[in-house]
Amino acid sequence: MLEAPSDLNGTADLVYTGKGALPWVTDLWRWAAVVERLLKPGGLAFIFEGHPLNWVWEPNASEYRLRSDGGDYFAASRVPIETSRPPVCNGQRPRMKACPLR
Repeated sequence: MLEAPSDLNGTADLVYTGKGALPWVTDLWRWAAVVERLLKPGGLAFIFEGHPLNWVWEPNASEYRLRSDGGDYFAASRVPIETSRPPVCNGQRPRMKACPLR
């Protein structure tokens, strides 16, 4: 989002950026200026960033190693089957999806 209509200036309570989006933004300063322009006073920018394959690596290893509990990118269990229901985190439906991905 490097451009947004000016009539949206100061209208957003929240601007969300999903995981893996920012590496594709060609001008981060321009993107940040648009986010700032869209937010109303007291609004929040929620930036959830990281590489899409971070979860496959053993987090405490001294070298790059696949996780021992199944860091398989192609595992069928990693493919979402049901997408029509709202997210559930720790047995509750959060107002915003801010749950651990594991």
